[in-house]
Amino acid sequence: MKIKPHALGPDDILNPRGRTATDYAATARQAGYLSIVCAHWLNYKENPWDAALDEPNYDLPTQWPDAKRFNKARKLSGAWDKGSYGAKHTTIKFKTGELFTTFLRNGKNPDNPDSIKVAQPNASARWDWWDVFHYWLDGGLERNITELLALTTKGQAAKVRKELAAF
Repeated sequence: MKIKPHALGPDDILNPRGRTATDYAATARQAGYLSIVCAHWLNYKENPWDAALDEPNYDLPTQWPDAKRFNKARKLSGAWDKGSYGAKHTTIKFKTGELFTTFLRNGKNPDNPDSIKVAQPNASARWDWWDVFHYWLDGGLERNITELLALTTKGQAAKVRKELAAF
């Protein structure tokens, strides 16, 4: 039996091209963009109270300095994305020729709920902006980014840090 002098680090456990390492890096990247959004939003509102009360679900006017950077970071954070799929309207078709007449909703059988796609709510519907902003203001978001990057491999962490620093 070989005795290892040090505990296994993330590089020894995670595959750099594996799903877990990629998910950690993507989450850290999105949290970094959300942190940039919070910083610019506080600069735009000039008051933490006003910034926490008003959610940045719209683009800043172009005459504002760094509006282009804020708008791009807001889109890259993925926090205000809309649902990407789902039934826009319900159509019912009857399928005949069987012993019983069954109806199909958008071409899918409603008896099997897994076959029917349901529109997903956007990410901001799952959290409260007040809590997210105050979590960022207290430094919790930055700590979580650091912890996530510590869990990923050195190569993934370097790529994410380089991308966020260049942004």
